[in-house]
Amino acid sequence: MVPTGGMGPFPMGDPAAIAEVATTLRRVAAVLGGPVPGLGGWQSEAACRARDGLSAADRAVQGVADSLRECASAVDGAARELAVDQRVWRAQAAERAQGVAG
Repeated sequence: MVPTGGMGPFPMGDPAAIAEVATTLRRVAAVLGGPVPGLGGWQSEAACRARDGLSAADRAVQGVADSLRECASAVDGAARELAVDQRVWRAQAAERAQGVAG
């Protein structure tokens, strides 16, 4: 058992798995943020309503895609922070172990 006096518990989590969540969020955002299908040469009042509906839906979907990209950035930051915390914890544990052994 490595003494951890005052260090606190090991920062739990898998930074690579967390970063993969961010990658998945970006993939979903890319799909959502893709082009909206057109309605071709359809001309009528119904076509105008349909185009207006598509435009509104596109704006909403773009907002969701932007939110997913922002979330992915935050998740990436959390994964990096966790990885650093784990490296620091391990380094401190190794120093303490050397102090006890030495």
